[in-house]
Amino acid sequence: MLSSKESTDEQLLELLKRSDEGAFAQLFERYKHRIFGYAYKWTKSNLNAEEITQDTFVSLWIKRNELPDIKNISAYIYKIAANKTYDFLRSEKAKDLMIQKFVASKFKPAIVESSENIYLVKEKEQMVNHAVEQLSFQKQRIYHLNTIEAKSPKEIARELNLTPSTVRTHLSNILEHIKNYLQAAQLLFIIELIRYFK
Repeated sequence: MLSSKESTDEQLLELLKRSDEGAFAQLFERYKHRIFGYAYKWTKSNLNAEEITQDTFVSLWIKRNELPDIKNISAYIYKIAANKTYDFLRSEKAKDLMIQKFVASKFKPAIVESSENIYLVKEKEQMVNHAVEQLSFQKQRIYHLNTIEAKSPKEIARELNLTPSTVRTHLSNILEHIKNYLQAAQLLFIIELIRYFK
Protein backbone atom coordinates (compact mmCIF):
# COMPACT_ATOMS: atom_id res chain seq x y z
CA MET A 1 0.00 0.00 0.00
CA LEU A 2 1.35 3.42 -0.92
CA SER A 3 1.72 6.10 1.74
CA SER A 4 -0.75 9.00 1.70
CA LYS A 5 2.08 11.36 0.57
CA GLU A 6 2.85 9.20 -2.46
CA SER A 7 -0.65 8.19 -3.44
CA THR A 8 -2.39 10.13 -6.17
CA ASP A 9 -6.16 10.21 -6.61
CA GLU A 10 -5.75 7.97 -9.63
CA GLN A 11 -3.80 5.37 -7.64
CA LEU A 12 -6.31 5.46 -4.80
CA LEU A 13 -9.15 5.09 -7.29
CA GLU A 14 -7.61 1.93 -8.73
CA LEU A 15 -7.19 0.48 -5.23
CA LEU A 16 -10.71 1.46 -4.21
CA LYS A 17 -12.07 -0.40 -7.24
CA ARG A 18 -10.61 -3.51 -5.59
CA SER A 19 -12.35 -2.70 -2.27
CA ASP A 20 -9.14 -1.55 -0.58
CA GLU A 21 -10.10 -0.09 2.82
CA GLY A 22 -6.75 1.66 3.16
CA ALA A 23 -7.35 3.58 -0.06
CA PHE A 24 -10.82 4.49 1.14
CA ALA A 25 -9.39 5.78 4.44
CA GLN A 26 -6.87 7.94 2.55
CA LEU A 27 -9.58 9.41 0.34
CA PHE A 28 -11.68 10.11 3.42
CA GLU A 29 -8.79 11.95 5.11
CA ARG A 30 -8.02 13.85 1.90
CA TYR A 31 -11.54 15.06 1.15
CA LYS A 32 -13.49 15.07 4.43
CA HIS A 33 -12.80 18.73 5.26
CA ARG A 34 -13.63 19.92 1.74
CA ILE A 35 -16.89 17.97 1.69
CA PHE A 36 -17.78 19.19 5.17
CA GLY A 37 -17.12 22.79 4.06
CA TYR A 38 -19.28 22.34 0.97
CA ALA A 39 -22.14 20.85 3.00
CA TYR A 40 -21.86 23.49 5.71
CA LYS A 41 -22.03 26.26 3.10
CA TRP A 42 -25.54 25.08 2.23
CA THR A 43 -26.88 23.74 5.52
CA LYS A 44 -25.27 26.22 7.96
CA SER A 45 -25.22 23.37 10.48
CA ASN A 46 -22.18 21.50 11.80
CA LEU A 47 -24.30 18.47 12.68
CA ASN A 48 -25.97 18.21 9.29
CA ALA A 49 -22.73 18.91 7.44
CA GLU A 50 -21.09 16.04 9.35
CA GLU A 51 -24.02 13.77 8.52
CA ILE A 52 -23.80 14.64 4.81
CA THR A 53 -20.03 14.07 4.88
CA GLN A 54 -20.46 10.62 6.41
CA ASP A 55 -23.27 9.73 4.00
CA THR A 56 -21.11 10.84 1.08
CA PHE A 57 -18.26 8.48 1.94
CA VAL A 58 -20.54 5.60 2.84
CA SER A 59 -22.15 6.00 -0.60
CA LEU A 60 -18.70 6.09 -2.20
CA TRP A 61 -17.94 2.71 -0.66
CA ILE A 62 -21.32 1.20 -1.53
CA LYS A 63 -20.94 2.35 -5.16
CA ARG A 64 -17.34 1.18 -5.51
CA ASN A 65 -18.41 -1.44 -8.06
CA GLU A 66 -19.50 1.41 -10.34
CA LEU A 67 -16.04 3.00 -10.21
CA PRO A 68 -14.58 1.33 -13.34
CA ASP A 69 -16.44 3.96 -15.36
CA ILE A 70 -15.13 6.82 -13.20
CA LYS A 71 -12.02 8.74 -14.29
CA ASN A 72 -12.02 11.65 -11.82
CA ILE A 73 -12.59 10.49 -8.23
CA SER A 74 -12.57 14.04 -6.88
CA ALA A 75 -15.41 15.12 -9.15
CA TYR A 76 -17.27 11.91 -8.33
CA ILE A 77 -17.02 12.52 -4.57
CA TYR A 78 -18.26 16.08 -4.99
CA LYS A 79 -21.13 14.84 -7.14
CA ILE A 80 -22.21 12.46 -4.38
CA ALA A 81 -21.93 15.26 -1.83
CA ALA A 82 -23.96 17.61 -4.03
CA ASN A 83 -26.71 15.01 -4.39
CA LYS A 84 -26.72 14.33 -0.64
CA THR A 85 -26.90 18.05 0.08
CA TYR A 86 -29.70 18.55 -2.43
CA ASP A 87 -31.66 15.67 -0.90
CA PHE A 88 -31.19 17.18 2.54
CA LEU A 89 -32.37 20.62 1.44
CA ARG A 90 -35.53 19.06 0.00
CA SER A 91 -36.19 17.02 3.13
CA GLU A 92 -38.50 17.71 6.01
CA LYS A 93 -35.47 17.86 8.28
CA ALA A 94 -34.21 20.94 6.46
CA LYS A 95 -37.60 22.62 6.72
CA ASP A 96 -37.70 21.85 10.43
CA LEU A 97 -34.20 23.26 10.85
CA MET A 98 -35.14 26.51 9.11
CA ILE A 99 -38.16 26.86 11.39
CA GLN A 100 -35.98 26.19 14.43
CA LYS A 101 -33.49 28.86 13.38
CA PHE A 102 -36.29 31.35 12.76
CA VAL A 103 -37.83 30.69 16.16
CA ALA A 104 -34.44 30.87 17.85
CA SER A 105 -33.71 34.21 16.18
CA LYS A 106 -37.06 35.66 17.29
CA PHE A 107 -37.12 34.15 20.77
CA LYS A 108 -33.48 33.61 21.71
CA PRO A 109 -34.11 32.13 25.16
CA ALA A 110 -36.40 29.47 23.70
CA ILE A 111 -33.98 27.62 21.45
CA VAL A 112 -35.75 24.78 19.70
CA GLU A 113 -33.90 21.55 18.89
CA SER A 114 -35.15 18.47 17.11
CA SER A 115 -34.84 15.22 19.03
CA GLU A 116 -32.35 13.96 16.41
CA ASN A 117 -30.10 17.00 16.77
CA ILE A 118 -30.26 16.74 20.56
CA TYR A 119 -29.19 13.09 20.25
CA LEU A 120 -26.27 14.01 17.98
CA VAL A 121 -25.14 16.77 20.33
CA LYS A 122 -25.26 14.42 23.32
CA GLU A 123 -23.41 11.76 21.34
CA LYS A 124 -20.62 14.22 20.51
CA GLU A 125 -20.48 15.41 24.12
CA GLN A 126 -20.04 11.79 25.20
CA MET A 127 -17.20 11.33 22.73
CA VAL A 128 -15.52 14.51 24.02
CA ASN A 129 -15.85 13.18 27.57
CA HIS A 130 -14.19 9.92 26.49
CA ALA A 131 -11.34 11.91 24.95
CA VAL A 132 -10.92 13.97 28.12
CA GLU A 133 -10.82 10.81 30.26
CA GLN A 134 -7.64 9.80 28.41
CA LEU A 135 -5.83 12.94 29.58
CA SER A 136 -3.63 13.23 32.66
CA PHE A 137 -5.30 14.32 35.90
CA GLN A 138 -3.79 17.80 35.63
CA LYS A 139 -5.02 18.30 32.06
CA GLN A 140 -8.47 17.05 33.02
CA ARG A 141 -8.51 19.62 35.83
CA ILE A 142 -7.45 22.41 33.47
CA TYR A 143 -10.11 21.38 30.94
CA HIS A 144 -12.80 21.35 33.65
CA LEU A 145 -11.80 24.75 35.02
CA ASN A 146 -11.74 26.27 31.54
CA THR A 147 -14.84 24.73 29.95
CA ILE A 148 -17.12 24.01 32.90
CA GLU A 149 -16.20 26.80 35.30
CA ALA A 150 -15.32 29.23 32.46
CA LYS A 151 -12.08 30.34 34.10
CA SER A 152 -9.40 32.17 32.13
CA PRO A 153 -5.84 30.85 31.77
CA LYS A 154 -4.67 33.44 34.32
CA GLU A 155 -7.27 32.31 36.85
CA ILE A 156 -6.41 28.65 36.27
CA ALA A 157 -2.71 29.43 36.62
CA ARG A 158 -3.26 31.06 40.01
CA GLU A 159 -5.40 28.17 41.24
CA LEU A 160 -3.00 25.43 40.12
CA ASN A 161 0.22 27.34 40.80
CA LEU A 162 1.25 27.34 37.15
CA THR A 163 2.26 30.06 34.72
CA PRO A 164 -0.42 31.36 32.31
CA SER A 165 1.73 30.31 29.34
CA THR A 166 1.88 26.75 30.69
CA VAL A 167 -1.91 26.69 31.04
CA ARG A 168 -2.32 27.99 27.48
CA THR A 169 0.02 25.29 26.20
CA HIS A 170 -1.95 22.63 28.06
CA LEU A 171 -5.24 23.97 26.66
CA SER A 172 -3.83 23.92 23.13
CA ASN A 173 -2.66 20.32 23.58
CA ILE A 174 -6.02 19.33 25.09
CA LEU A 175 -7.97 20.76 22.15
CA GLU A 176 -5.64 19.06 19.66
CA HIS A 177 -6.11 15.75 21.48
CA ILE A 178 -9.90 16.08 21.45
CA LYS A 179 -9.94 17.03 17.76
CA ASN A 180 -7.77 14.05 16.81
CA TYR A 181 -9.90 11.72 18.94
CA LEU A 182 -13.13 12.88 17.28
CA GLN A 183 -11.64 12.56 13.79
CA ALA A 184 -10.41 9.04 14.52
CA ALA A 185 -13.80 8.09 15.96
CA GLN A 186 -15.55 9.41 12.85
CA LEU A 187 -13.27 7.41 10.57
CA LEU A 188 -13.78 4.25 12.63
CA PHE A 189 -17.53 4.76 12.44
CA ILE A 190 -17.43 4.99 8.66
CA ILE A 191 -15.08 1.99 8.40
CA GLU A 192 -17.56 -0.04 10.44
CA LEU A 193 -20.37 1.06 8.12
CA ILE A 194 -18.51 0.09 4.97
CA ARG A 195 -17.72 -3.31 6.47
CA TYR A 196 -21.43 -3.74 7.11
CA PHE A 197 -22.09 -3.09 3.41
CA LYS A 198 -19.43 -5.53 2.19
